[in-house]
Amino acid sequence: MVTFNLFISLFIGVAFAQQQSICDSECQKSCDTECQNAIESTYQAESRLWVSDIVSDDFYSTPANISTAKPGDILRWETVPFKQLTQNWTIPAGLSLYRFMYATEDINNKTIPATGWVLLPYHHTLPTPNEPGKLRTVVWTHGTAGRSRLCSTTNNKGLYYDWKAPFILAESGYAVIAPDYAGQGSDIPQGFMYESGFLHVADVAYAVIASRKVLGPLLSNKWAVFGHSEGGMTAWRTVERLSLSGQERLLKAGQFIGGVAAAPALRPQRLIPLSWEQTKTGGGPFRSTFFNLLLASSPRAD
Repeated sequence: MVTFNLFISLFIGVAFAQQQSICDSECQKSCDTECQNAIESTYQAESRLWVSDIVSDDFYSTPANISTAKPGDILRWETVPFKQLTQNWTIPAGLSLYRFMYATEDINNKTIPATGWVLLPYHHTLPTPNEPGKLRTVVWTHGTAGRSRLCSTTNNKGLYYDWKAPFILAESGYAVIAPDYAGQGSDIPQGFMYESGFLHVADVAYAVIASRKVLGPLLSNKWAVFGHSEGGMTAWRTVERLSLSGQERLLKAGQFIGGVAAAPALRPQRLIPLSWEQTKTGGGPFRSTFFNLLLASSPRAD
């Protein structure tokens, strides 16, 4: 079921990005009526979780200052008003939410935009050794959510994982910073690079750097990363990349102390076909779509 929902999320994102129906004529060749009904019902359930029409939401448009921005700069910052939190989101009482667009970089070190959010508790409930008054800071990296703007976690009423991660972390006293990953919630030339862990690491570190420019007095210098699935892979790659030489720009995020990788999708090229084999599904109508996404997302230098 998890694998099926993963494919649906990717499929919906691609359909909207290409302005196609949810299941076009090519999809219908290997997707019978029951399959099409499942896709449609999943889309209906998914769309009810969207905060707004993200296509026309000015928050997600690329601002002119991207041309002069450097990775880690804030391009746009929004404190979500309490009234909107209660009407448009399902954020628990006692938490505050911020959305922001910031500058990150691609594999060629070119500056590109990304979006993210920060969730803060109103009260300090966890001690922060040697940093009194600061909130322990953790970056949450989400699992597969899709491929287009519509799938960004900043536009999800429950931030996509709700009580399964971000809400419980913030309620426990942590400052939670979460990138959408470049290309989700932002427009970049190459499009969203799915499962490109090395690149997602830049989104993670620069999200912390950008957040400090507004919330610095509240955030601990020490920070960690925690993620699930694609986000688990991102957490794993963060630990790997920040241990390499030549990462001084990313290390400006603060004192990185480690990561937790839950069910990390480290080898998607092997993981997904294996799941099809074990479930005897063969990938169905999603097979070619999924591998095209992986191929398009393979990071490569110009």
